[in-house]
Amino acid sequence: MGIGLECVLWYEEMFRLCGLTRFEGLRICELGNQHIRKRARQWLAGRGVRPERVSKKHFRRLGFDHVSIDINGKEGALPLDLARPITDPSLLGTFDVLTNFGTSEHVADQYECFRNMHRLCKPGGVFLHSVPMTGYFSDHHAAYRYAFELFERLAPLCGYEMVDKRPIERGNERLVGVCMRKGEDGEFPGREQFERIAAGTIIRA
Repeated sequence: MGIGLECVLWYEEMFRLCGLTRFEGLRICELGNQHIRKRARQWLAGRGVRPERVSKKHFRRLGFDHVSIDINGKEGALPLDLARPITDPSLLGTFDVLTNFGTSEHVADQYECFRNMHRLCKPGGVFLHSVPMTGYFSDHHAAYRYAFELFERLAPLCGYEMVDKRPIERGNERLVGVCMRKGEDGEFPGREQFERIAAGTIIRA
């Protein structure tokens, strides 16, 4: 989907809310080999930040230890399938921040995708989701749309603190914006329980 200006403004506010003001020594996992859109690059340049089209370069320039995961393996992304369990011990439970900026809706197995996110993030780490809202993005080539209730139901089961939730406007479209912090490193719900949670909150396009 790409990272637009509205997403940059939102995630910068979420960083501040979570007390993330310096990024050196922090590890970030980005789902998808993401690109920063033109208006966002122009805005960053206006703030004196060297604009980078590839978001990996941008987050590294901020100071993050950056890892991206995309089955296409492009632009330095690890070629892993988010629809299958990630088992690499050098990745599991190691990330301070995990971003899902328009990637999960392209993954065939939603359960494994969300379970992977849970297992990649360390206790105390922050999840940032910016994903298509139900009823919007009818021309977007992705399998799923989301409702806020999905994240509201997952949070207590997974021990997540809900930091912020709001619609993110993109022209005439809307994204579900959710920021959560992971608590202790408990187990992710089983598939049957997740599917009950997902019923009516993850909508197939």
